[in-house]
This record gives sequence, C-alpha cells and structure tokens, in this order.
Amino acid sequence: MMARRSQLLAILAALLICGCSLKAMFTPMHLDNYRGDGTISHIHFLPNPGVLVEFEPFPLSKPYHAQFRLDGLPRRPFPYFASLVVPYPDDFVVSKQLELFRVPGTLDLALVRDDGTTVFRCQGVPSWSGVFGGTFSDAEAEFAKCDGTRGNQPYILPDDLEPQAQSRLLLEVSWSPGQGALDVKGRIKLRSGGST
Repeated sequence: MMARRSQLLAILAALLICGCSLKAMFTPMHLDNYRGDGTISHIHFLPNPGVLVEFEPFPLSKPYHAQFRLDGLPRRPFPYFASLVVPYPDDFVVSKQLELFRVPGTLDLALVRDDGTTVFRCQGVPSWSGVFGGTFSDAEAEFAKCDGTRGNQPYILPDDLEPQAQSRLLLEVSWSPGQGALDVKGRIKLRSGGST
C-alpha cells in the first residue's frame, strides 16, 4: 500500500513538472520588453526554455557594490534564481576528488522595490558548487538560507513581476573579498528555466 502511494506521488510530481515545462514552452519570452541592466538572452532548451540575465563581471579580489534595475523582466512560469558565477581559471584542473573551485569572501544579494520594501536578503559566506555543461566550466556561489519572505533562496517569483506592481525591482549586490581571494572576475546572473 505504501509503495503504491509513493509511486502515485512520484507520477503526480512528474506530471506537475511536465505541465510547468509545457507552460514554459508556450509562454512568450518578450525579451525585447526588458529595459533593465545587464544582458538578457533566451536559453534554448526544448523541455524547459528559459531566460538568462547576466551583469557585467567584476574583480573578486576587491570590494564591490552595485545596484541593477530589472525593469521589464519577462514573467515566466518558473522563478528567477540569482547567483554569483565564476569561470574557472584556465590553469584550474579538477582533482580526482572533484574538488570544487572556491573564492573566499562574503556576498550580499538583496531584491528591493524602489519604495524601500525588501523582497529577500541573502548575506554571508556562500556555498560553492560546480556548473556542468559537458565539462566543468564555472563555479557558482549560492546560499543555503536567506532572510525575508522567500525563506531559503534568492529568487524572484512570477507574482513579483505582475503588471499591477507599481514599484520597480532593484537587485543590490555587495561583495567583500576574503583573505587570499584570487584575482578572478565573477558575474551575477538571474536564470529562469533552462534546465530540468
């Protein structure tokens, strides 16, 4: 009885994911309506097409502060996740233990409205993971827990992008390098969809 219930739940979860992916395939992108900062592009991934916004790279060996406007960010069926991405240096070799590339430092990401309301704030030493794409190419800094209404991740929900929301969204970024931070550049990215 318990095994049958687990199978039914797994099937329902798969159908839900497929439904969202189908919705993503048929939801218009409207990339040309984006008037915010950074560069916006379409992620070509048939099961779940997505949108990527990337901002100007900055050196991780120095303190950095920036605020990015997100005017006209396309409303998608999936949330936009914010992260810091660092391309691996040319001389970096993944060890047999698959040791991850890390840059010491403290990251502060906040999504605020121009009326002063904070949607989320994530700060502290982020956790690092590898980004796969056939090979290791980038390290990605993410948070395990954030403060604010989002609870655990720095993401922008579709409801945050409703046309009736009169206030503009601003992404605030602060980086403080740790001891021994390498002279490499990182960039903040927002991604909605584009993966399974």
